[in-house]
Amino acid sequence: MKLVDELSPQILIERRMHEVIALGTYEAAYLFSEEGLPMAKAKHDDREESPLLEISMALRGIREVVEQLTGGSSLREIVVDARTKRVVFRFFRAFEQEVTLVVVVPRGKSYRQQTNRLQRTIAAFGLR
Repeated sequence: MKLVDELSPQILIERRMHEVIALGTYEAAYLFSEEGLPMAKAKHDDREESPLLEISMALRGIREVVEQLTGGSSLREIVVDARTKRVVFRFFRAFEQEVTLVVVVPRGKSYRQQTNRLQRTIAAFGLR
C-alpha cells in the first residue's frame, strides 16, 4: 500500500473532489490545464467533460478581454446560473500555469467555501 505522500497530486485532488461530491455540494468537478488538458476530474454520473472544456477555453478568452477592460484586474470566477444548477469556472495559478477549475453545483447549494478549499488544495499540490 502506498503512503499518502507517494500518491500523485492528481489522485489526491480527485479524492478531495469526490469528498465534496459526497457532501452534495458538487455534481462534478474538473481541473483543466492552460492548454485545455484534463488534469483531474470527479463526477457521479456519465457527464461528458468536453463541452465544459470547450466553454472553459472560450471563457479564458473572455477573461483576457475583461482584464484588459478593467486595467489588468484579474477575473477570478465566472458563474453560469441556470434553472437547475450552476456551473462555476474558477481561474487561478497552480502547477506553474493558469488552470481552470470547473464545478457543477446543484441548485440551492452553496459552493464558495468548498471551492475555495479545493482551490487551496490544488494550489498547494502545485507547489510541490
